[in-house]
Amino acid sequence: MMNETIKHTKLSHIASVRLGHPFRGRIQKVANGSAQVIQLRNITQELGVNWNELIRTEAQSKREPQWLRAGDVLVVARGYHNHVVHLDTITEHTLCSPHFYVVHPLPASGLDSEFLVWQLNQTTAQNHFKQAAAGSRLPSLTRRLLEQTPVVVPSLKDQMTVVKLARAVQREKQTMQALIHNRERQMMAVARKVLS
Repeated sequence: MMNETIKHTKLSHIASVRLGHPFRGRIQKVANGSAQVIQLRNITQELGVNWNELIRTEAQSKREPQWLRAGDVLVVARGYHNHVVHLDTITEHTLCSPHFYVVHPLPASGLDSEFLVWQLNQTTAQNHFKQAAAGSRLPSLTRRLLEQTPVVVPSLKDQMTVVKLARAVQREKQTMQALIHNRERQMMAVARKVLS
């Protein structure tokens, strides 16, 4: 990778940042609700969003909700690890709980959203989040701290190289997890046979 076009900046200079939908109280499950909701329990670092587990609800708001869109980046706002996930495709009205920040690279930023996810999941950004996280029991990432996160914007070609490599690593992790799960099922079958 070449360093000829690397730009160092802050996240707020190249992306918009907002909190998820301001649900009042517990998110109510509505069988034929007009929207689906991403909650903390629906994401993992390895798999991203588990779309099959989302609940449906109604967006109770005086204003039109800010629907999630393809290319949005979700950052967990609370906890000891601020997982960051990418939303590849949104096929229907989708919101996320206010436990997430929604980050969307500005069109003129030259920043690919998948590259941003990869970068924000790296140790440098995670340490930045931890250094000033507020909250005594469960640390909270403030919007200001997130917006001040140092970000590097290399050439789009270099970003795509990193994204391709990160996708390959992700596929390998998923394959390994599937193999481990399969081996555990085999061991349970053997245990049932041997121990019965």
